[in-house]
Amino acid sequence: MSSLHEVILAGGNAQAVELLLQRFGPPCTAQIDSQGELPLHTAAKLGQAATVRRLVRCGAEINARTACGTNMTPMHLAAFYGHAEAVEALLSMGALPTIADVHDRTAAHCAEEGGYAELANLLHSKRREMGAYEMGDIAHIATKGLDVAAEGVQSLWSSFNRFAAGAGEASLEPRPKMAVSRPKQTNQPPRCAVDPFAARVRSIGQAAESGHLKESMGWQDELTKVAVALDNLELDGDTTARVKRKEVIARIEEISNHVDARLAVTMEALAANKRAIAQVEQGINGFELQSSQYCAEWRTTLIKIASSLDALQCATEAQRTERKALLARVDAAEEELKKRELQA
Repeated sequence: MSSLHEVILAGGNAQAVELLLQRFGPPCTAQIDSQGELPLHTAAKLGQAATVRRLVRCGAEINARTACGTNMTPMHLAAFYGHAEAVEALLSMGALPTIADVHDRTAAHCAEEGGYAELANLLHSKRREMGAYEMGDIAHIATKGLDVAAEGVQSLWSSFNRFAAGAGEASLEPRPKMAVSRPKQTNQPPRCAVDPFAARVRSIGQAAESGHLKESMGWQDELTKVAVALDNLELDGDTTARVKRKEVIARIEEISNHVDARLAVTMEALAANKRAIAQVEQGINGFELQSSQYCAEWRTTLIKIASSLDALQCATEAQRTERKALLARVDAAEEELKKRELQA
């Protein structure tokens, strides 16, 4: 097992990963361990999104197959273990959701087997966007109309022919209708009119607590809609409902403030990293480079900046663009630092 594998298995410390990449370069990303996995496979399997991004930026093959006979890509492994952030990182950097392993499973199928339905739906959607259709997509194709469906007909029927060839002459008998037993209606007291809104707010609150900030605008929009609906709700003389409404509105304000605070942290982090990389660039181009002490300091600072940016959750496309630009400046500063050191 390579040292890079060991670091990833130990938790993927950003500085340790970076030091290995700096010392050994891209070749260390191509080492295979006893499980037939590259470092990128291991990082994806463990959900280390920041390490995944750094390895790909260093030249790791994003769609590489495992060498243990399963032919799984990093995306297969991240999906099977339910690591949504790692999957999103791979997708954003060009990983293909259409690749099948030795068992003819795409990453979406792996997510389904792992019990991660929401992640599976995302990956199926990405697959269909690339024009790769399956038998299970018939309903999706039908709802999009014949024009769009025609684009997937060839892929769809290729899948059907493979299935039919393996199935032989098996007859396709219609499934018998199953008797449906309906639960007996019971007389239950009516719920408070505020309860559905309270349930929705609880759901948004749970998502806003630890969900990815790319969904923040959706959370805020939903909270606004619920608040407006509560304001317009006719409660007549229902004192209990009025109290509940007041509590739910207070909770909406609390969640909204929490989301704003998380967004503020992201904005400040981007600004802080921007200031830090500017200082490093100034130092590399200045007299400080003559000292080996400063060289080590700049390299450590660059590692910290890259790690911070990799872990940062961006809420808007503008923030994602800014983060990408800052990461490009980090890479350029690293290259310039190497060049200056060779010239010294």
